[in-house]
Amino acid sequence: LADADEAPGFSEPQAQSFPLTPPVAVWTPGQPSVINEAAGYHLPESADIVVRIHYKKTWITEGMDFSDQSQIGLYLSESNIRPIESLVVASPSSLSGRKTRFTHEISDDITVLALFPEVDIESSELQVEAVTPTGDRVPMLWLREPDEGWPTRFWFNSPVSLPAGSRIEVTAALEPAAERIPKPTLIGNRTAPIRFAIDYVTGSLPSN
Repeated sequence: LADADEAPGFSEPQAQSFPLTPPVAVWTPGQPSVINEAAGYHLPESADIVVRIHYKKTWITEGMDFSDQSQIGLYLSESNIRPIESLVVASPSSLSGRKTRFTHEISDDITVLALFPEVDIESSELQVEAVTPTGDRVPMLWLREPDEGWPTRFWFNSPVSLPAGSRIEVTAALEPAAERIPKPTLIGNRTAPIRFAIDYVTGSLPSN
């Protein structure tokens, strides 16, 4: 794709066939970066690091040319760290009514570090809870009127430990006659109007 595009980098494929995996990092202007020295992503030899940039156009800048000066920094570790993994929890492809709920069961003991929601449908409220095998409910995320145009990764101040058999429960309140406007996705499953990437490590992290 880069070789076929004369300009630096390459445009998003029109067929949206570029292979997607949960992102290593997501940054939105105005948000601080987060570094967890006990956990990280494993990049195998010869892996490609791809940066995808979503531009926010306004009427003031319509038709103007700009130079992109984006840079990324990679923080490497020589010590043994816990690999961060991601799973995607997605809604059914077709939603109706004013409220929808979907779940995903966890098969191993995990520690959740962050949640990254993508919402393509008009919603007034989005709530994520974990339900343990004993029935305890753990609040994880509550969004009022989520902004479809600004997907954000939410890091927990204290990582959330969940035993095997827990389930992630997502509840969304939809606007009347909610309209779906598909947006570019970072985490895949383009058919689902509501989807989450859940970043976690297997087992528990060492205490600080």
